[in-house]
Amino acid sequence: YAEQGAPTSAEAVLRLMFEDYYNGNLTAEPNVRVYTNVLHAWRKSEDLMALSRIESILSDMDSKFTKRGLRNCRPDKFAYTVAFHCLADTNNPSVAEDADRLLAIMKRQYEEGNQELKTDHVMFTNVLNIFVSNPKTHDRAEGYLWSMIDEFKEGNHSLKLNIRNFNTVVAMWSKSPVPDAALRAQAMVTRLLKMNESNELNLAPDEFTYALLLKTW
Repeated sequence: YAEQGAPTSAEAVLRLMFEDYYNGNLTAEPNVRVYTNVLHAWRKSEDLMALSRIESILSDMDSKFTKRGLRNCRPDKFAYTVAFHCLADTNNPSVAEDADRLLAIMKRQYEEGNQELKTDHVMFTNVLNIFVSNPKTHDRAEGYLWSMIDEFKEGNHSLKLNIRNFNTVVAMWSKSPVPDAALRAQAMVTRLLKMNESNELNLAPDEFTYALLLKTW
């Protein structure tokens, strides 16, 4: 059902699983993997309600963990990655605000002890692409990149930052109509060079970085 993009059928299977579990079949305990398949079904469905349903399901997963004690239902980064994939695929004008809301929920749950929601490279890249693709959120895209660089420097090596992530934002400025786009891109490269020279960050510009900067000018 997930591969076919049939979310209502996938949810029916999930309800059946819960019914079986609550009737005494403890080997049929629902878990985050089953939930994630349901999330995938909504993402692939291209239904207008997909994002709303995905958020509702994520909330239900957290509720099952916190209120019902179903420890295997606790949302993890893979579940949230499906949500961010769904956002990246949508043309909804509020996509950036939706991404901010999901990030805030994740941060709260992480601070409450859900270590599974520590930001990793896949999640970071998906969120960055959402901000980059929206002309209204270009400033936030650059800000998000630098905040993730700071988090990486502080020890979150799950981010596995690479120069492609940096180049994505430089490429964004190369296509931007704002008057100071070239100056913004130049400042980014200069800042990265200083961080690399001072050994703050082992991430040096490559040929594509400079090609994109030239394109911007």
